[in-house]
Amino acid sequence: MSQFLGGTLVAMLLTVGGGGKAWGVPFTDVVNPAPNVFLTSSNATYTFLHDISDTGFTAAAYTITEASIALLFADDDSDGFLNLQEEHVSFRFDGTTASVQEIDTGTAHFSIATHLLQSDGKVEVHLTRIDGDVYFDKSTLTAQATPTPTPTPEPGTWVLMGSGLVGLVGYGWRRKSLQPA
Repeated sequence: MSQFLGGTLVAMLLTVGGGGKAWGVPFTDVVNPAPNVFLTSSNATYTFLHDISDTGFTAAAYTITEASIALLFADDDSDGFLNLQEEHVSFRFDGTTASVQEIDTGTAHFSIATHLLQSDGKVEVHLTRIDGDVYFDKSTLTAQATPTPTPTPEPGTWVLMGSGLVGLVGYGWRRKSLQPA
């Protein structure tokens, strides 16, 4: 009897106390222009849109907890045998303050403010060549989101918990009354 009551009590505490943790749901969007975009003096800017709403994200159902963008670049190596010229690119996300970085062949990583994606699941990326020339290969947006909790009606929760406790008391009383004295 005590084992049954102990197990039931633990199960009730986990259920009522919310013993589970909400796991993050990943959302990913890739922009991969074909052919690669050549950022040079005659073509100095490139703007594109990341959109995770087409992968199931809705602001009502999810809350974004973190987001990042990885941009892949390749140096064209046409700026000299020793490749002494540096390439600098300016990055803006939804009109935020620009960040300028020196770019070589490889990936540039950025953390994205979650409020930029939360309202509609979209973020506009604006690349501007400052000096040098470089190929933009692709961009990957990765966002982690947790499901938005649905409200539980309080009276229903308390009625359910109360009826469970009454049932346990009734079960214990019945078992006690059936035992020989």
